[in-house]
Amino acid sequence: MCIAIPGRVLDVNGNRAVVDFFGKKLMVDCRYVKVKKDDFVLTFGSHIIDVVSEDVARETAKLLGMIE
Repeated sequence: MCIAIPGRVLDVNGNRAVVDFFGKKLMVDCRYVKVKKDDFVLTFGSHIIDVVSEDVARETAKLLGMIE
């Protein structure tokens, strides 16, 4: 089973983006999906794989126990 982790893009620089995973910030690869600052995204294996709505990101985070 694969799990995509939701987060919010804080900054984009070329093929790299800083993503806030509800408190933890990491640099991830964004070469496969066009993203911009403040987009909510799903990541897998340090790669952004999709842009989603804030509601979807928050609901996914709740289901994964990342937020209450």
